[in-house]
Amino acid sequence: GRQALLQKAKVLHISLEMDEEEVLDRYYQSFFGIATLPDKFTKVQFELDELERMSGFKLRRAKPRLDFKDPAIKKILKKKVASWGTKFNRLVIKHFSSGTLTVRALVGYLDYLEMAHGFVPNVLLVDYPDLMSLPVKDLRIALGRTFVELRGLGDERNMAVMAPTQTNRIGIDAKRVSGTNVSEDVSKLFTADTVLTYSQTEAEARLGLARLKVEYARRAPKGSVTLMAQAYAIGQYLLQSTPLNSNYWDKLEAVTGEGVPPEA
Repeated sequence: GRQALLQKAKVLHISLEMDEEEVLDRYYQSFFGIATLPDKFTKVQFELDELERMSGFKLRRAKPRLDFKDPAIKKILKKKVASWGTKFNRLVIKHFSSGTLTVRALVGYLDYLEMAHGFVPNVLLVDYPDLMSLPVKDLRIALGRTFVELRGLGDERNMAVMAPTQTNRIGIDAKRVSGTNVSEDVSKLFTADTVLTYSQTEAEARLGLARLKVEYARRAPKGSVTLMAQAYAIGQYLLQSTPLNSNYWDKLEAVTGEGVPPEA
């Protein structure tokens, strides 16, 4: 959502988990690096060689510049949002209770936004379709069909549709998440144009590291893995990235004592 706004797209963010205020706080964190608490956090910085490959990484403890516990945070945010001009005017956040939203209702809401507010999104985020209204009977078939209809909606209205989904029970403890770990209907993967998998060991989580793999791509090569430095303490999904290389696991083991996961 943040990246789409930075590219001047209009974004509709549908949440079936958090309310509008909680989601908006996540956007504030992502844009302005705001922490929930004023506590120090671990920050990772990759060291790169002349070919831009990771040769190591540095760890340091950092203190957030802004946090939601600051009594003046509302005033600070108001000033920061104003300085960003129309970017936040291009964002609409809508919460639907889990298990209530249908694709038909979503179409109705899109029509309402266009007719009442003249808002036509370029990007639709649905977090997440597994929590939409689905019949208990034939759940897997209905879930797969919902993903197909969401893809059709994006095609019909010329907007990008992005939707996360969960892993199955095996995927919860997987060191490397793959397409075989998708929950319920595997046809979700076949419907999508691009599938990214997110993997993180406990050691990586403690340091603020994670891996993102192109599991499937209809119009691009698949299989590439990107190593990410993160700082969830200040709402940063991505601080720095570099292609994963073979010496990463040795570097990680030197810092944490944990070696290469069996599936890695």
